[in-house]
Amino acid sequence: GDKLAAKRAMAAAGVPLVPGAELAEEVTAAELRDAGDRVGYPLLVKAAAGGGGRGMKVAQAPDQL
Repeated sequence: GDKLAAKRAMAAAGVPLVPGAELAEEVTAAELRDAGDRVGYPLLVKAAAGGGGRGMKVAQAPDQL
């Protein structure tokens, strides 16, 4: 399913969510660092579409983004 649409619907319904950030498909290193600073570390970085979880990476600190 569409994970972003589902998360948006749950947020609109007032369901508590895990902190996260939606970023553009093409994102700069500065935007990644800013998002990490807002959300907090460690971060699980993943694509919103496809892959079934493959390619997910953990960043423990900004230099690992």
